[in-house]
Amino acid sequence: MKNWCFVIGPYRSDRDYVKQTNIMTAYLAAMSMWQRGYKVICPHKNTENMSGLVDEQYFLDGYQELLCHWCDTVVLCPRWSSSNGSIEEVKIALAQGFKFFEYNRHTNSSIEIDRESIRVEKAR
Repeated sequence: MKNWCFVIGPYRSDRDYVKQTNIMTAYLAAMSMWQRGYKVICPHKNTENMSGLVDEQYFLDGYQELLCHWCDTVVLCPRWSSSNGSIEEVKIALAQGFKFFEYNRHTNSSIEIDRESIRVEKAR
């Protein structure tokens, strides 16, 4: 067991407030998983506000590599299914048989969910 968790959720937005809310939500989801005893990779905080430093695809490719080689668990942030990048990460986690948690911002906690309940569709 690797015991590494990857935070999946939307990051980008045309509105700065939404982007900052996405980052804070991912941060809180990460904290909830640290409290459960996992080591956590939170891309949102790691590359916070670094847009334009390198091509965005470079970040995405790097995080998918970490997801594939280091993690065995993911935590889903609210609205993850609105993000094409998050959808791709969920597909990877499903294919590799990861354990899934869902972060609830109202209770500030993450609960394990049945992977069979996860529906993956292209974001609008």
